[in-house]
Amino acid sequence: MNRSEFRQSCSNIVNKLSSKKAVKYAVYASAILVFFILILLPPIFGILIKWEAIQQVFDQSQLMGRALAAIGNSFIIAMIVSALDLIAGIPMAWLLTRSKSRWTGILDTLADLPFVVPTAALGYSLLLFWNSPEGISSLFGGSLVSTGWLLIMFLHFTF
Repeated sequence: MNRSEFRQSCSNIVNKLSSKKAVKYAVYASAILVFFILILLPPIFGILIKWEAIQQVFDQSQLMGRALAAIGNSFIIAMIVSALDLIAGIPMAWLLTRSKSRWTGILDTLADLPFVVPTAALGYSLLLFWNSPEGISSLFGGSLVSTGWLLIMFLHFTF
């Protein structure tokens, strides 16, 4: 039996198995089970094991106020960045799908670049680029963007 015959026979076996409802549901059930075991249960067990420490944090009103403020700020930043992404993303998508320009490939590559670069490297490079004296800020004699809200929004928008 050569390679193509072997591939064809394997393909036929997989096609026959995938058409059976029992096999299909067994695959779905096993995927859900793996999700629960590897993704969902470890954090739940971690919370249950450290519940006393978590309760101590809940009892400190100042710490809870800071945590709730941080969560609120995260939601505000997420809403602003989502609006900016829609404003920039819809015209970009339209341009990439409808345009016949020779620059479309370069623009598509630049749009896909944040998916290739790891998030930590992107964040660190943006911090160095926008905030450090050695980055683009040196051309303007100081920091262009503070390390606060605007820098975080630039990071999320870029990613």
